[in-house]
Amino acid sequence: MALPAAEVRSPGPREVLRLLAPFPGRMSIAVRVALICALTALVTAAYGTPEAALSAYVVFFMIRADRVTSVVLAAALLVIVTIVIGLVLGIAIFSIDYSILRVACMAVLSVGLLYLTSASKLRPVGAILAMIVGFGLDQLGLAPFGEAATRALLYIWLTIAIPVGVAIVVNLLIAPSPRKLAHAQLAKRLRLAAQRLRGDDAARDAFNASLHEGDKQLLTWLKLSKLEGSSSAADFAALRQAVASSTALLVGVALADREPGARLPDAYTTPIAATLDEMADILDQGGYPVDVTLALPPTDTLPPLARVAATDLQAAITHFAEPAATTDVASTASTASTASTASTASTASTASTASTASTASSASSASSVSSVSSASSASSASSASSASSASSASSASSASSASSASSASSASTASTASATTPDAPAAAPRGGFFLPDARTNPDHIRYALKTTAAAIFCYLLYSQLDWSGIHTCVVTCYIVSLGSTAETVEKLTLRIFGCIVGALLGTAALVFVVPSLSSVGHLMALVFAGGWLAAWVAFGSPRIAYAGFQIAFAFFLCVIQGAGPGFDLTIARDRTIGILLGNVVVYLVFTRIWPVSIGKQIDAGLAALIDQWRRLVQVAQPAERRALAADAFARHGAITQELGLVHYEPSWVRPAASWLATRRRALAELGALEGRCSCSPNASPATRRSARSSPA
Repeated sequence: MALPAAEVRSPGPREVLRLLAPFPGRMSIAVRVALICALTALVTAAYGTPEAALSAYVVFFMIRADRVTSVVLAAALLVIVTIVIGLVLGIAIFSIDYSILRVACMAVLSVGLLYLTSASKLRPVGAILAMIVGFGLDQLGLAPFGEAATRALLYIWLTIAIPVGVAIVVNLLIAPSPRKLAHAQLAKRLRLAAQRLRGDDAARDAFNASLHEGDKQLLTWLKLSKLEGSSSAADFAALRQAVASSTALLVGVALADREPGARLPDAYTTPIAATLDEMADILDQGGYPVDVTLALPPTDTLPPLARVAATDLQAAITHFAEPAATTDVASTASTASTASTASTASTASTASTASTASTASSASSASSVSSVSSASSASSASSASSASSASSASSASSASSASSASSASSASTASTASATTPDAPAAAPRGGFFLPDARTNPDHIRYALKTTAAAIFCYLLYSQLDWSGIHTCVVTCYIVSLGSTAETVEKLTLRIFGCIVGALLGTAALVFVVPSLSSVGHLMALVFAGGWLAAWVAFGSPRIAYAGFQIAFAFFLCVIQGAGPGFDLTIARDRTIGILLGNVVVYLVFTRIWPVSIGKQIDAGLAALIDQWRRLVQVAQPAERRALAADAFARHGAITQELGLVHYEPSWVRPAASWLATRRRALAELGALEGRCSCSPNASPATRRSARSSPA
């Protein structure tokens, strides 16, 4: 019987240390972010532009793992900010002399942009744009005459334009290509699968995380690699099939790991694990495995579920990167036929140049049971090993006891979970700018009104107190506000923690380091050190990532005052007070006015997950099943994260303990069916009967 999902709490000291541990790519992106911040400080110091601290901080919002996304995001941010500042200039014509009208314009524009943040695809940058509008109109009120107001707005534009320009240059020079990241991620999947087959319990958490992260990011990297020209159409098709095959491998290993009846003997796991490691090495070298052969003992003596796992793993390995639409294996009088499907769809992006073929390398395991060759040319992928025909035919006759087992088990679990969750919402139309419930869900406009109310209150407060040093309270309101109470409280908790750490580091730098700075190079070194530390946290685990953003924000505000370093501890104090004040205001507003529990998202997610598995067990095509399974795994991981946020909600918003227990058990039962539901659908009647009688 499936056990309820474990409750996720805020990370303790040991957990934080684990989340801060290095992993491949973390050092690279931390150094890249720190370098861009340091170069931004150099440019702002050279030209004397104000708010240099904000210029350095903006870098954190425009950097992603690959160079294409980073460049596109930076350019898009500059275009959007240019449009917004033009809008503010237009509003300034009739509002600059009237403070009440200016505040009203701030409120109206804030509500509009925040509504789009919640109800449209503008979500990643909408709150930042609302903050820029508010900050720009605030600066208009401080300007003594029109020329000064115009210059202030142009400086705001430079605050964004300088880091954008630096980021584009640095990313084009040293950021990794999306194809390289895709290869690294595929290699990671294969190595984790090999470790679990060998029984390495230390890799269990990483394996489960990889299983539930889905294929979306990998497929996005592949599309971007084709767009930038680092992958030809043939490579794109082969690597896309490799993504699907890696998902099938993870599913097969999960089935063998979790189901007692699917456990594989060492005679099977040893050659499979060795082959997976060899394939991972090829991916790390820039190629991808083709013509893979894997000799396994006969599967006739294995239990039905173990036979399913063995044949599915062998099929996924031997056809790992074959971009054929369908590979038919001719059947004889004593063998059944099977089809292995690979995805060959390509995006309608611009034609890309063919990449240089990498030399195929042969490798064999110690027992000489497998060989792997590599080539980055997809044309050679079509030569599937004929030696695996018998294995494929065996797969046809026994490859999917999981489908039958899951049909019965999933139905009961689905009905149980459905009783506690609403019907699954209609799928969102692809390509639309607005979300499906943009006009019907009142939570979107309520979110906009609550955030605007908190920001306007903070603005009026520091204006009436004539304490402009705490203007960071307004920035805080826009940054920490999210759709649900749990997400908002989690974010402001991380913001408070990050703010305190960043302020302490910044204050220590003001006292012990800044007085000894004698050149702009020294300033760059200080900014690089602070930026690297913050980026190490920000681009690590999502559970603590936002604290890294706040470490950077508080640190830069302390050590960069104006266009260069400063020595005024009062500024550091005031800005820290502003951040803490903004957190308090947002907490009171979001927990007292129209509080939104994350339970709604969890219920909707569970309903969608159940519907996904129902559709999956009715699909016969392996490629379509793998795509549905990958999406279902990603949904499962998202729901797990949402359940971990429930404890952030105050008692009057948080769902009852019985509600949480029911959802955790439903999620655990769905997780117990993942391996069976996702395996090959082609199984013999005897296998179906045996699998159906296996415990769920």
